[in-house]
Amino acid sequence: MKYRINFSNYNRSKEIQKKFFSKAYWILVFILIILTFYGFIKFYHVDREINRVKQELGELNIKLEKAKEERKRIITSGEEVILKNKIRFYNELRQDRLTQTVFFNILEEKTPKNIKLVSLDFDISRKTFIINGETLNPEAVVSYLSELQRVEIFRKVTLVKQTMVRGMDKRVTIGNFEIKGELI
Repeated sequence: MKYRINFSNYNRSKEIQKKFFSKAYWILVFILIILTFYGFIKFYHVDREINRVKQELGELNIKLEKAKEERKRIITSGEEVILKNKIRFYNELRQDRLTQTVFFNILEEKTPKNIKLVSLDFDISRKTFIINGETLNPEAVVSYLSELQRVEIFRKVTLVKQTMVRGMDKRVTIGNFEIKGELI
């Protein structure tokens, strides 16, 4: 039995494979070259963007330092303490944590100059208060009562009693009053 082997097809197939791998190799090299250039271009743009952001950050830091210097020039340390206390006061109000300081600050703000507070009973546990005062102008009590009724954390603010008393010289009338209310 004779066997005949034709190597020409084998060589041809090897040659086709070689050409295919050669073309694939050059295509991959071309793609790698394109990706490399794309990477360099992208790196260049990112580097420019980083430099731009650094420059903006530097400008903002300069503006911040100028603003701090301006603030120091405008606000003294005593005023800064007052502002911090006011911020704390309003934060306590916002959080509905009523303290005696908050209550007294509200009274100070709402009490007009023509009314003199004589006594104050404040019970934080029962959330009640009683204000006793005097005035030379009895009509001021009504406006004071309405001011206290408008305060959001007060409720059931009522005028319990109001009396008129003649002064020492009999020409001056002094009005005594008592206001009662509750805290929310």
